[in-house]
Amino acid sequence: MFLDEKLLQKQVENKKREELKKQLQDVKEDIFRQEQEQKSVEDWIREIDCKLVEINGKKFVCEKKKVAGNHIGIFILPEDVETIIEDHNVVTVIYRTLEIGTNTTFLNQPSVIKNHKEFQEKLIKQYSQDKVTYCPVDSGILESGKYKICFAEGVMASAIGGIFINNFICSGKKRAVIGNYSCRLVQRYTFGNLFKAMLTKMFEEDR
Repeated sequence: MFLDEKLLQKQVENKKREELKKQLQDVKEDIFRQEQEQKSVEDWIREIDCKLVEINGKKFVCEKKKVAGNHIGIFILPEDVETIIEDHNVVTVIYRTLEIGTNTTFLNQPSVIKNHKEFQEKLIKQYSQDKVTYCPVDSGILESGKYKICFAEGVMASAIGGIFINNFICSGKKRAVIGNYSCRLVQRYTFGNLFKAMLTKMFEEDR
């Protein structure tokens, strides 16, 4: 290869590296912007109380629906719901355009989970056993009415790309409610706090 060809190849490689570096920087800036501009949990709760939430500039009716033999009250956005599947005490909500998922299960027995840290640790172990790539992000406690809900957030790998998931569990003396909310990873800061707001309102008395 002649010297001028080597120099040309070097220039092309440098240009590709610079373009990739710029793309990565643009992605980082976009994620940071989304994080800074996301609605707070309190903002979402106010919208839920008004039964109207705004997502990406579009307003959706938000209502609580009793499922699993009226044992659970979950929040749904009915105008975008494709279908609600109830199989015994397991409920799955499928949406048409929002690309979010909701799964909830009612159990006639209490949970043995002690706190949110243990909950996250058990999820990490379970996903590993199932050979699912899972990266924990955060965990904590939400108060809903007279109950406390443990949540554990993380990022999962899937065939359609990264998935942001909020797993939750709430246990009483005789029963437990477990489930998760999920969305595409790129929409994490659109839906993450909405999921927490829906959990916070789950066991509150209807107004």
